[in-house]
Amino acid sequence: MARPDIARLADDIELGLLRGQRPNPGLAGLRALLAANVGEVTTHVVKRLNARQAEAIEALFGRIEMALAPLLALLGERRITASALAAAICQAFDAVADGADIPGRAELADWASQMATQAGEGHSFPPTGLDSVLAALMAGFQCARARIGAPTSPSGGSSRRG
Repeated sequence: MARPDIARLADDIELGLLRGQRPNPGLAGLRALLAANVGEVTTHVVKRLNARQAEAIEALFGRIEMALAPLLALLGERRITASALAAAICQAFDAVADGADIPGRAELADWASQMATQAGEGHSFPPTGLDSVLAALMAGFQCARARIGAPTSPSGGSSRRG
């Protein structure tokens, strides 16, 4: 999706769905706001959306939902592993990045690859408090701008396990 198209959709979402509204959690909450806006149920909106705009926003929501599917599936499990979490994060990132050259992408893939070698190791855990789990899993893994003359990864940064 082209950057100007995403910017236009982001503006429509902000002005038509978010500003002045309180959505319920997740994409379901945003979809409910979208239906209410287009159906003229929402009385105080900054921007009234038409059917064409709603269709484009819904298509974006569908793409986001598909990109996040690996993470959402993991959250539905009773217990998960570190390697499964790393794989799901990497899959979701790759889907969202849509082929773009994003700084840190190679380092993320390297980290996920290292985590994959640990499959079957360590304890499983419930999929809650994952920000703390992720911080612990990434402890010691550094991403930094390369210094002149320093070896770099393909993305232009350097990665190392320290």
